[in-house]
Amino acid sequence: MASVVGSALTEREGVIAADTIFTKQFRWLFREQKVLDFGVDAEVEITEDDMPTGKLIALQIKSGTSFFKREIKEGYVFYGEMRHLKYWTNHVLPMFLILHNPETGVTLYQRIEERLCKVTDKGWSIVVPRDNALNASAAGDLAAGPDLDEEGQLRLRFSLDAPLMERFVGADAKMIWEYWFNKSLSLRNARFIFEDEEPIKVGGWYPTDDIGLAMQNLFPWLTYQYEDDSTKWDVSGEADIFTLLVSLRPEAKAYLEAERFFREGITDETPDQPIRDDEEDDGWIYRIRDDD
Repeated sequence: MASVVGSALTEREGVIAADTIFTKQFRWLFREQKVLDFGVDAEVEITEDDMPTGKLIALQIKSGTSFFKREIKEGYVFYGEMRHLKYWTNHVLPMFLILHNPETGVTLYQRIEERLCKVTDKGWSIVVPRDNALNASAAGDLAAGPDLDEEGQLRLRFSLDAPLMERFVGADAKMIWEYWFNKSLSLRNARFIFEDEEPIKVGGWYPTDDIGLAMQNLFPWLTYQYEDDSTKWDVSGEADIFTLLVSLRPEAKAYLEAERFFREGITDETPDQPIRDDEEDDGWIYRIRDDD
């Protein structure tokens, strides 16, 4: 049991380290993925002048001293499974591997691209350069990626959040926002509350005091209204707690239905094509046509 707990704590150290670096040094928006991540531990939204840009990157975070044992001249060799490489290189966002050493505090990064990977029959590997320290000086390298207009950002948000959106199908949910009075990053600790389930934390902070703006940018697939008497004081007296009643937009429901159709294809039974006995000849069946 101790090894399981220790492994889980080591993983959390890596996520916390990455969150801290992106939040404090980059001042970018770090969003941990806790719902069906399948190889993506977090998304980060790039900011300019402390305002969100809609440009995102995806992170796979690995924490532990074992990831720093395969050392060569250029850096550290990371070995992975082919299913992850295919998923990461096909991802709609620029994908970065983050390695964190909990003993030394060193945190490195490498962009995941096929041209940088060595593929064998057993799997694949990539070198994470020792000079690729994850700090503010790396912002230009990490920010290099596609610029999307408003429509593109909306399409991307729906695509990335589809697994989370599925949780809202047929479910009643609430959302909690904390508004801290004396913080420059006022909106914090967003989380979803489903009946008889643990809360799902979906955000650390957002650089605005406007909940409407945050909802529009982060969760455009939700509609919401404020719960009666929704505003409460935090026990510290330093924050308001807002409770929202949230549900999927009709457009989001239609999006999920369309995605399900694309995955499963046409599954309904096709009706039998009618024939006339006198139109069956030598194995050929002719369709009845109404020429009138």
